[in-house]
Amino acid sequence: MRLDELTRPDFPILDRVVNGCPLVYLDSAASSQKPRQVVEAVVRYYLTHDRGAVVVFSVEGLHPHDVAALLHAEGIAVRAGHHCAQPLMRTLGVVGTSRASFSVYSSPTKVDLLAAALERLPSAL
Repeated sequence: MRLDELTRPDFPILDRVVNGCPLVYLDSAASSQKPRQVVEAVVRYYLTHDRGAVVVFSVEGLHPHDVAALLHAEGIAVRAGHHCAQPLMRTLGVVGTSRASFSVYSSPTKVDLLAAALERLPSAL
């Protein structure tokens, strides 16, 4: 059995057919495409836990990119923009949002640092 025959079942995206042919290319191992086992584990987690690892927020009077730049100056990384959700942002009437993501490397101390920095933002300008 070839390696692609062994790995193809693990990647849901490779079930797709494009122009009548099966999809055959993943850009790299660092791709956003995850093996089926990872996708299933994430789904199981979110079905059994009443919380997520992403917080989307806005700071009144500040553009999301300004929020990200000010937090960056304090050593805190967040994403800013429309996060590939332009129709939603138009519906909400906002230019974008800021987003903080948390994972196993995020300690309660780091979450507290983000919260404290957010409280200081309006006075930073």
